[in-house]
Amino acid sequence: MRNPGWVATALLTLASCASAGEGDVGAPPSNDVAAQAATLRWLIQNNDSALRSSANAYCVGTGSGLVVTEPPVALIRALRGTLPPVQPISRCAWARDVVVGRRVVDEISEAPALALFVDLPEWEGTDRARVWAEYLERPGLRGAYDCQLQRGAVGWEVVECDRRLPR
Repeated sequence: MRNPGWVATALLTLASCASAGEGDVGAPPSNDVAAQAATLRWLIQNNDSALRSSANAYCVGTGSGLVVTEPPVALIRALRGTLPPVQPISRCAWARDVVVGRRVVDEISEAPALALFVDLPEWEGTDRARVWAEYLERPGLRGAYDCQLQRGAVGWEVVECDRRLPR
């Protein structure tokens, strides 16, 4: 039986940014979005969840720990073309799986999904940043990474990520 609603209701405190609509009003600066998108691409390729690349969707939120919100539209746009597709965290839900118990699923298809959370960058000059990222597959199966990025000729690149305990 599916439990509709936000993924990780206990973990998510959704801000009013969801009511901002589809425009880019209030969107973070493009450097923030570019660094966050580079980190999420790295996390999609390198997470150590049980799903790995078999997730049917990636549900993205911004923030970490107990406060995760809808991502800016600009971040979802920056991740277009990612497979499986990237969508806002509000498009995920908890569902009961007979084998593994509760898990994150795409709200419409109920297919297994992976929730990805990314924090705002901490800037170390104009060409270096640190970004915190987490994933959540199901209760007890989550991970976090403290990533260092550098801006190069082709944009922001992850140069190193250290596995950490989730916040």
